[in-house]
Amino acid sequence: MTRGVSQHESRFYLPLNPPIPTFPLSACKARAGLRGEGVFEERNIMFMLKKWVSRLFFPLSLIIELFIIGLLWPKKGKKFFFIGAVLLYFFSFYPFSFLMLWPIERQYFPVQEHSVVREIKWVVVLAAGSKEGEQLTPEDRLDESSLKRLLEGMRLCRYLPESRLILSGGSFYGGTPVARIMKEAALKSGLSSSRLVIEESSRDTQDEVRLLKKTLGKEVFYLVTSASHMPRAMAMFKKAGTQPIPSPADFQAVWQPLRLIDIFPKAEALKDTERAFYEYLGLLWGWAKGYL
Repeated sequence: MTRGVSQHESRFYLPLNPPIPTFPLSACKARAGLRGEGVFEERNIMFMLKKWVSRLFFPLSLIIELFIIGLLWPKKGKKFFFIGAVLLYFFSFYPFSFLMLWPIERQYFPVQEHSVVREIKWVVVLAAGSKEGEQLTPEDRLDESSLKRLLEGMRLCRYLPESRLILSGGSFYGGTPVARIMKEAALKSGLSSSRLVIEESSRDTQDEVRLLKKTLGKEVFYLVTSASHMPRAMAMFKKAGTQPIPSPADFQAVWQPLRLIDIFPKAEALKDTERAFYEYLGLLWGWAKGYL
């Protein structure tokens, strides 16, 4: 549906279906009639189930599960504690996290200025996360991945003066949609509001593909997301019949010479391992559901 135009600035919105309701569920039901209450509840429950179940297979979750099993099964407890401790070390070990993430991130690289296709009219940026806090600047509210993706999208727009920047990303838990915060940051950086399009109803990549396809059609466009997320995003957009050209940002698996101090576990390495797990699980889920 199309939103109204402000008297002070031109705002462009995608012709989307009504927004997918968010928590709390009781409040969602009042709006679910727009799409059919049964359909809404089924999709909402499946989405929540997917998110909760996937978290059980994240690195820290697996380690805690092993520790809990060790506590509940005293006779074998030491073995489970040992396995958990070993996994914690390797998941936090820089070379291990690099080897987990590198095969995903190495598939695509950013578009360079000399290879930009000047006729392209759309640059699509998929949002990551954000935090609430009206007293914070938009840049502070965006997480690192969202900010780096936005910067890459604006970089491409500088090479394409006739293009428009689509910022995509909602908020499942009822906060400010990430796309809206990204728009505020882009406006502060000097990008004209007439070049910005926001999609703020999606909850995940599947939603983004479904909603953006209506606007993009068969047009070629630049797709911006994190390097680790790009293989899954590219596969899903291509499966939907669109024509994306990848330009990833937010690279994490960049090899650095090893130092003696690198034998110690690092929180950053654990974060990279978790990111790799998230994408491998996402690829598995997409393959199982036929999205890829």
